[in-house]
Amino acid sequence: MTEMIFEARDEHNKKRERKFMRRKFLKKELAVCMMAVMCLYGCGGKDTAAAKPAEAGSVAATDAPVEEESSAAEEDSKTADFRAHFAEVKVNGNVITFPCSHQEVLDFGFVLEDDENDLVGAGINHFPSFSWKDDEYASFSLEYRFKGTGSSKAVKDCDAVGILWSAGAVGSVDVEFYGGICAESTREEVAAILNEVYSTEANAEYSLFLDGKENQGIDVIFAGDKLSEVELFNIADYVE
Repeated sequence: MTEMIFEARDEHNKKRERKFMRRKFLKKELAVCMMAVMCLYGCGGKDTAAAKPAEAGSVAATDAPVEEESSAAEEDSKTADFRAHFAEVKVNGNVITFPCSHQEVLDFGFVLEDDENDLVGAGINHFPSFSWKDDEYASFSLEYRFKGTGSSKAVKDCDAVGILWSAGAVGSVDVEFYGGICAESTREEVAAILNEVYSTEANAEYSLFLDGKENQGIDVIFAGDKLSEVELFNIADYVE
């Protein structure tokens, strides 16, 4: 049984690495496409728009900066809101914010299904299993890490820095992530909150991060049109 648990955790770590590499590849492809478009339209041509004098009474020249400033302000507001609230998870109406201590996790209502003395390795993702105080069939995997020196620490002495949640294991518990993302959310609703990583008829992925290393953010997976998995992690203070 122990070997199966370690194999499952190892597979999840590999899955996260594959997600990161896929997003990195897609970003690179997007950058190449943008450069090609810029070369196509920005090189070797005469800028007729710039050469044409503004007509009397025209407000086009003054509208553009205002619209850009408005768009930038709106984007800054969205980023600030995401930074302030992305790490919050609402369970049955109550909010827990990651990272938090193991005791705070227990006090909130999560019930540890593993041994609290299991060891968490330094710099390694460890995902103890939890149920919910009012629903033993609800299943959650919380990510644990620790700060400071040492090769390992017991789960009870570490912090919960994120959560991996499968919509199929929700039981009777209401779970809600940033922007109201929940088991019933559609692709369109999630796309309005997060950035699309890829989307096909079979599946889709949406994510949003605060840093280039993707240590703070949310990742959402769809299987078909059904939300399948949400992973939230806030590990910036726990990695070198």
